[in-house]
Order: sequence, then structure tokens, then C-alpha cells
Amino acid sequence: MSTMLSTGDSASVDSVPTGNNQMNDDTPSTSRRPTDQALTQQRMKAWQPILDPKWIIASYLLIGIVFIPTGIVIRNQSNNLIEIRTIYESYLKDGPSADVTGCEIGNNPNQMYLNNSRCRIQMQVPFDQGDLQPPVLLHYQLSNFYQNYRRYVTSFDQDQLFGSLKQTEVTAKLCDPLNEIGGIKINPCGLIANTLFNDVITLEEIVGPDGEVIQNAPLVETGIAWESDLKWKYRQPEGFRSEQCASCEE
Repeated sequence: MSTMLSTGDSASVDSVPTGNNQMNDDTPSTSRRPTDQALTQQRMKAWQPILDPKWIIASYLLIGIVFIPTGIVIRNQSNNLIEIRTIYESYLKDGPSADVTGCEIGNNPNQMYLNNSRCRIQMQVPFDQGDLQPPVLLHYQLSNFYQNYRRYVTSFDQDQLFGSLKQTEVTAKLCDPLNEIGGIKINPCGLIANTLFNDVITLEEIVGPDGEVIQNAPLVETGIAWESDLKWKYRQPEGFRSEQCASCEE
């Protein structure tokens, strides 16, 4: 590289590459400059509205016109809903009162089931609320039952719930002590799968609005679970057979 200096009040420097430093037109460019496109150069079309008071007032009015009538309809449907609630077994005798006979558990929680006792509940729809319109739904609620307990939430085998007969050592340990009874493997194992609400609810009689008494009214128990849960998430394994243990204390 050669450098030429000229005398005087100013100086200029000219650099001329020589030898191996000669630039080649075939050398690939290493520039990080984005390509000349609308997306990379931030020239995309956009709508930037000016939120002046007129736009804001009109928007709120439009939202109010749509949602206020919808809310009124939903509120009326909720107010017209007839709900009857009662606690049919309670050691502390708390909760709504009802005509309940033979539902006391007492100090022995299993005594009622061992004796095959029958609990009778009679409920009356308030006359000022009208008649129950179909469909009439029956729900049960459990109190002081905490499903988020640390030991409880991990006590299950997901593969067994999918219908698998295999089990790993990890899931067997998680399912303990409900992994086997008397040398018989439990499938599905664990606390979650074996927590059952075993109260059998039947409708003895229903008095219609015209005074007609319907004995042994049907209670539909189908269609209360998702079809995907029955076919996939909680399906039975191949060759499943139900067998009741003679004693669960072994």
C-alpha cells in the first residue's frame, strides 16, 4: 500500500490496495442490513385510529346496547331457577332444615352402610316459586373433602386409567397402600380412582302439579359423563371383570 502526502495548509491521504488485499467482486457480502421488503423495513400497512371522545363514546354505547339486554335475560333465567338444598347427614346438625329420617351417621361412619339402612328425605318446593320445569337435575355436594391434599393428588396411575394393565415401580409406590389387596392387584390403583361416593339415591315418589303421585319415579343416570372420558381417559382394560373383595381389611 502506498501513501502520498502533499504539502500546504491541508493534507490528503489516498490509499490504494495492492497485492493480496485486492477486493474481489465474487466475495460474499457480510452485511446485516435487512432485505428491502415491507415486513423487514417496517412498512406494513396498519390502522392507527385516533381515540377521540366521539369514538370512545360510540364504542361504549355499542357495547352497552349488545350486552345490557343479554345480561338482563341471563339474570332473569338465574332468578327463575328453583334450587332446593338440604344436608341429609350431618353430625353437627348444621345446614338447611328438611324432613329427614334415618340419615344420622353418628360416631360410627360405617354403621349406616353395614346395616343397609335407608335414609328418607322429603322436600317441598316453595309454593311462591311455582313448579319445577324439566329437566330437573340432582347433585350431591361433599364438605371437608380436600382433593388438593399433597398425598392424594399423586396417588393414581395415568396409564391404568387409559386402560393399560402394566405398571411401573414409580406408580406402584405412588398408589400405595391401595396398590394391591391380599395379593390381588388393584386396577386402577391409588386413592383417586378408589374414592367412591357410594350413596344410592332413588326417587320414591313425586307429587305433580295436578296432585298426581308418581311412585318410583325414574332417575336418569346416563349422559352425565363426557363420551371422550368413557372411551379414552377412563376406559376399562381388555378382559376387565368386576370382583368384590370379601374383606378389604386383609
